[in-house]
Amino acid sequence: MSGAKFWDNKFQDEEGKGQSQFGGEPNPTVASIIDRIGQVYGLTGEPNLGFDFARKSAMASAGIALDETQLPPAPTGTFRYPPRALDLGSGRGRHLVWLASQGWDATGLDFSAVGLAHTEKALTATGLRANLLQSDFTSWHPEPSSYELVLAAFIHQNRPEQSALWKAVEMAITPGGFFVSVSHHPENQSHGPKDPERLYTPEEVVTAFGAGFAPLISTRLDGADGSVDAVVVLRKNPG
Repeated sequence: MSGAKFWDNKFQDEEGKGQSQFGGEPNPTVASIIDRIGQVYGLTGEPNLGFDFARKSAMASAGIALDETQLPPAPTGTFRYPPRALDLGSGRGRHLVWLASQGWDATGLDFSAVGLAHTEKALTATGLRANLLQSDFTSWHPEPSSYELVLAAFIHQNRPEQSALWKAVEMAITPGGFFVSVSHHPENQSHGPKDPERLYTPEEVVTAFGAGFAPLISTRLDGADGSVDAVVVLRKNPG
């Protein structure tokens, strides 16, 4: 079964079980980080959909915080407003709908037609707008400097494909823009892939992007359920 067909079936099954039209609430770690990044671009970070989740609990309990010295206000005129955000592998839209609600000019990229259809329904139900792109990562060739933020939430591919995707992300992010990656760590014992070729440490992500990006966060986040996530936030060097 192809990857797209697998996820089409999974998303259809989730809807059949009555799961939220939003595909679930935003990951608390992702939301905590992007709340702060949004302030750099003049977004208030005030939700307007009433999502009920503890945004800062996971971050605070692990002692994770952004390096504030790396987050000065963006110079006037160096970015587009509203800032553009890309959600890689947006699935049923749990992060994309939330990004749109925060004021981002949000785009979701996914190869599942079913996932994108669910996302469109959720956007319509909430009166929000976002751009939806159906493509797999190997066919995605972004315009240079086309997003102020790129989010990769639990994206796990084989090493060559992952490396190619990171190269595309490097190109897509504007100078001074941000990359947020939250993924399963190789030591993860909970749900998620177990193939070590599809898992990576925070240090591996930082190394992959090299000297052109400054690390703001590079750490592991251990959950009480045995889950271990790799959390990375990078900022592309200006100019």
